[in-house]
Amino acid sequence: MTLADPLRCPPMRFVLAPSLALAVLCATARAATLQCSPDEAGVVTLDGLLDDWHEVKGAEAGDEDNRLTLRCNVEGPTLHLAIEARDERIVRTKQARPGEDHVSLSVGNKHFTLFPASETQKGKLVPGGAKMATASGPKSFAIELAVPLASLGQGQRPERLSFALRFDDCDSAVALTAEHTVTIEGELAFTAGDSVLDGFLSDRHLSRSTVRFQHGIRVGKDTAQVVLAGKYLATIANDGFGYVELPASDGKDVQKPQLVDLAGDGRPTILVRYTERGEGGSREVLAAYRATPSGMTRFFAVEIGKQVGNGRLATKLTLKKRGKATDVIVDALPATALTSEQYKEAPASDMEPILLPWTGPKRVTYTFSGDAYQKR
Repeated sequence: MTLADPLRCPPMRFVLAPSLALAVLCATARAATLQCSPDEAGVVTLDGLLDDWHEVKGAEAGDEDNRLTLRCNVEGPTLHLAIEARDERIVRTKQARPGEDHVSLSVGNKHFTLFPASETQKGKLVPGGAKMATASGPKSFAIELAVPLASLGQGQRPERLSFALRFDDCDSAVALTAEHTVTIEGELAFTAGDSVLDGFLSDRHLSRSTVRFQHGIRVGKDTAQVVLAGKYLATIANDGFGYVELPASDGKDVQKPQLVDLAGDGRPTILVRYTERGEGGSREVLAAYRATPSGMTRFFAVEIGKQVGNGRLATKLTLKKRGKATDVIVDALPATALTSEQYKEAPASDMEPILLPWTGPKRVTYTFSGDAYQKR
């Protein structure tokens, strides 16, 4: 996971910044799982003081001079995070500049920059979308953050969320440059034991590194996650999972999905592009899937590219809003190293066939109503 600052720090190494001639000390700890347990309303008071967090186990990194601690819990639909950083001198300005003391946080699909309070400056959260309270002491500062779980991109009841937390420590109000950084990375877990996602990955003999897309989606009255792992597109719900194996050689032939409201009815469609290979050629496909409680249902697919020997057919794909709906527009492009006489393949019968540059329509617009579509 990439944080906003361009500094890249390997664990416990000294890195010389040539333009500054300054040693930067970096420490990194990976927390495989940080358990976020449910709490009753009112247990945590958002005031920047951590006396109500002492019984909560946290993840830590750093040393006696620069230590970073992260704790978490859940209160109803809200994720609470407590961040504590050991810092002998808190350097802050009114402008909240990148080089001064701050914490960078990525959780789910959100990215925050948090500036702690000092004796002269108030705390600052960039961007908004969460509630923050911060307080500082003689040798440390604390930040409490309250974030709606539903805003993190994986529904109102996620099982796990990836996170990366980094503290950039500035000791000079003149230089305003980080002299030390401490990082914690891992996952926030909201259920005990293996998650349903872990069960799906185990069933398909996949590792977590194969997960390239994960997003919350509404399925009926419940919330589930859409996951792309390798060449599998899956629905992960609290009570189980369903999946479809895309007809690709491996995950490298599958692009990350898009969530698009094709019909304008408020139900997101999962659009995914993949490449099928075989018999000396290949075809690129755009497919539309609907998430259901039992898995994935494909209700539309169209060929958008084709490789035949050394020749290639290609199209231009456009998604165009029409009110609340989205139309799929396909335009034929000139063929490469292929003529109408050389092209002997019959049109696809399992999906909408590719447009040909030498015959037939050169543009087709697909419009959707529910799970049905028309072309014009």
